[in-house]
Amino acid sequence: MTKKAAQPNGSVEAPPWSISGSTLPPLHEPSFRLEEGWIATWAYGMSGKAKLLRYDLTKLIRYGAYASATSRGTIFTMDANMIKEVTMWYIVGGIITVAVSFLQDMEEMDIKGIDELSKYLNQCVPFVLALYISLAIQRWWALRTEALAPLFNATSNVLMQLSALFPAQEFAEVKDKTMRYCMASIMLMIKACRTADSHIKCDDMVQRNYLTPGEGMLLDGTPAKQIPMVLWCWILRMCTELIKDFVNRGGDWLPYEEFQRECCEARNGVQAIHTYLTTQLPFAYVHLITFIVNTNNIVVCVKCALKFSKAFAQGNAIGMVSEGVFLFIVPLLYQGLLVVTYIIHDPFGEDMLDFPVLAYQDYVASTCKSMMDAGSNCPAASHLFPESPLTSVNITQPSGIPNGVGPSADRRITNIETGSAAWSCYLSFSSLPRCHVCRPSTRISCASYVA
Repeated sequence: MTKKAAQPNGSVEAPPWSISGSTLPPLHEPSFRLEEGWIATWAYGMSGKAKLLRYDLTKLIRYGAYASATSRGTIFTMDANMIKEVTMWYIVGGIITVAVSFLQDMEEMDIKGIDELSKYLNQCVPFVLALYISLAIQRWWALRTEALAPLFNATSNVLMQLSALFPAQEFAEVKDKTMRYCMASIMLMIKACRTADSHIKCDDMVQRNYLTPGEGMLLDGTPAKQIPMVLWCWILRMCTELIKDFVNRGGDWLPYEEFQRECCEARNGVQAIHTYLTTQLPFAYVHLITFIVNTNNIVVCVKCALKFSKAFAQGNAIGMVSEGVFLFIVPLLYQGLLVVTYIIHDPFGEDMLDFPVLAYQDYVASTCKSMMDAGSNCPAASHLFPESPLTSVNITQPSGIPNGVGPSADRRITNIETGSAAWSCYLSFSSLPRCHVCRPSTRISCASYVA
C-alpha cells in the first residue's frame, strides 16, 4: 500500500506488487492517502472517508480548545446533535423564563430548593459518569491493544520467521502466499465487522489477487465472522506442511511451536474483536447513566431559567450572563461525554474517529516486505557462514570497502538439502527459542561445525 498526496476524488490505486521469485500474480494492494491538516493528519481509505490518524498534541495544548473547536474530530463537528441539544436547552430555558415572569414576582420568589437539587446532582453526576467513561475508554483501548495488535503482530512475526528460516528463492511463493492470507484476514475481518449479514463476498480479495477464485468461492460459504480465522488456519497448515517437507528432506528440527503460537494469537485477536463488539455494557447500567445525565440537564435548565429571571428583575447583568454561560457549559459537558462513548463504541466502522485500519495495515505490509528482503539478503550470515545451506544472498561488494570485509561479490547459495550440521549451527547463531533442546547428536555436529 502506498501513501498518496491528497486528491479531491478519493484514494488512488497502488501499483501492482510481487515478491521476487514468486510465481503468483501481482498483488493489487488498496492504497490510502494522507491529508495534513492544521492540527491533525487524516487517512483516506477505500471508502474515501477521512479518519483521524494522529493529531498534534503540542498545538492542541498551546493554542487551546477554543482555537481548534471547529476542527474535524471534535464534539462540535462529529455530531450535529450537540448543537441541537444546546439550542434546545436555551429554548426551554427561555420559555420557562417568560412563563415564570408572567406568573410571579421574581424578586420575591424562593429558588433555594431547586438550587440545592442542582448542586446535589452536579456532585453525583461527575462520579458516576467518570466511571462509565473510564469503562468505555478501556474497552476502546483493549480493542486496539488486545484484539487488533495481536493480529498485526502475528502477521509480522510469522513472515519474519519464515524469511529467516527459509531464505532461499524456492520458498518465495510460500512467503508470498502467507502474506496474502494475512492481509486478506485483516481486511475481511473489518468487512465482517461493518455488516450485519451472516455471509460476505470475497470478490474484492479475488480481484486484488489476495485470494484465488477457488479460495474465494470456498470462503463465500463460510460465516462472515469465521473467515479471518479460516485464513489463519490455512496459514498454520502451510507452515506445518513446509516443516514436514523440510524434515523429510533431511532437516532435524524447526520451531513449529512458534508458528502455532502466533497463529493461535491471531485467531484469539479476531475472537476478541467479536467478543467486545457483541458483548456490550449492561443495558440497565447505560440507561441509568443516560437517565441521570438527562435529569441533571433538565434541573440545570430550570434552575438557570429561574435564576436568570430573578437576576433580570433585580437588574443584575452579571447574574444573567453567569446563568447563561452555566446553561451552555454543563449540558454540553455531560452530553458531550456521552456522545464520545457511543462514537468509540465500535471503532471498526467508517466514522471519523474509528481506527484507520488501512493505514495500520500499510505499516504491517511494509514490515513484512522488509522482513522478506532481510531474510534473503543478510550480509553478516553470508560473511560468517559462507558455506551455510541457508544463506541465500545476491549482494555486490559496495565501493569503498576493502576486500575481505563483508560478503564476497554476487554470491548466491540456495541449496537447502544439505546436512543437519549447518542447520543446527544456524539455529545456534540465530538464538532461536528452544535451540538448546536439540538432540545430542545435533548439538555435537553443531559444535564440530563451528570448530
